[in-house]
Amino acid sequence: MRRALVALCALSVLGGTACGSLLSPAAAVVDGKKITIGEVEDAFDQFSESLQYQQLASTQDPKAIERQFEQIYLTQLVRRSVFTPRAEDLGVTISAEEIDERVDRIKETYESEDAFDEALSGQGLSLAQLRDLIEDRLRERELRDEITAEAAPTEEEIQAYYEENIDLYTETRVSHILVEDEALAERLSSRLQAAPAERPTRLFSQLARKFSIDRQSKGEGGDLGYFTSAQHPAAFEDAVAEMDETDISDPVRTDLGYHVIYVTDRREQPFEDVRESIEVLIGSPVEDEAWTKWVTDAYEEADVKVNPRYGELDLDTQQIVNVSTETAPGTAPEAVPSPGASLVAPSP
Repeated sequence: MRRALVALCALSVLGGTACGSLLSPAAAVVDGKKITIGEVEDAFDQFSESLQYQQLASTQDPKAIERQFEQIYLTQLVRRSVFTPRAEDLGVTISAEEIDERVDRIKETYESEDAFDEALSGQGLSLAQLRDLIEDRLRERELRDEITAEAAPTEEEIQAYYEENIDLYTETRVSHILVEDEALAERLSSRLQAAPAERPTRLFSQLARKFSIDRQSKGEGGDLGYFTSAQHPAAFEDAVAEMDETDISDPVRTDLGYHVIYVTDRREQPFEDVRESIEVLIGSPVEDEAWTKWVTDAYEEADVKVNPRYGELDLDTQQIVNVSTETAPGTAPEAVPSPGASLVAPSP
């Protein structure tokens, strides 16, 4: 949690609006409005005084760091300029109270106000810039919810998926006896398969307690409980899939040894228990597609133009990238770590 602030700054590409002169040349133009070169230069000047920059510059090419910072920072300013007016058109607004709450949650992860201020300074950020980053994050989240609301699957589609894929939501309860010797596994399997119909459960439990090398299940008579899939070795689960309830398997070999498997029960998971996971499963691709299309359309509508000094806009990723590594000063962006990118923590 202590690193939440640092990760936010890194992952949100150190955004913030500096006071560049309106008469300065444009770093980019969005919706006919200028983002000045002065804004980008001022932000880098501030970052260059930070502890993070000093740490990076001690091992990396300063020119490469500067170029990457400029591209990342300008990418953030462009995204903010594209999204803000369109969010307002859709009635998506972020209140000062929401931002205050997020700032307070970040502050709570530090021992004191001074420690919080030191963390900001170490990243080359002001409190105002942090608030801008938080607002960007909240705005984009609410925008996505608004844009993808109609893309969510209907109740009928969720129910249909459940019924058409009921095998995925069928739980099987099994017991097993795990041994190292194949011949022993053969003898145990034959004995259990030949047992009267009313005896397998009790006999299986007795044999599992005596012979199984699976310490976790032998005390339970070999009972492994219910499972759906991908919880046991593939050969084990393949064998179970071919078995009916009350079947005793022939020895099944896995990397663990030889299993004698007993299917004791099968049941379907209730729709209510799996409904939410199905909604996410079938809804995510559709929602992702709707969001991606909206973002692409928004950038095209905004008619974003980037000063070649910084590279060019990759519309697919909405990142500002080098036209080619041959023409760009410094090294390729991927060769220079983004400030604080190695620190990963949840967004505030």
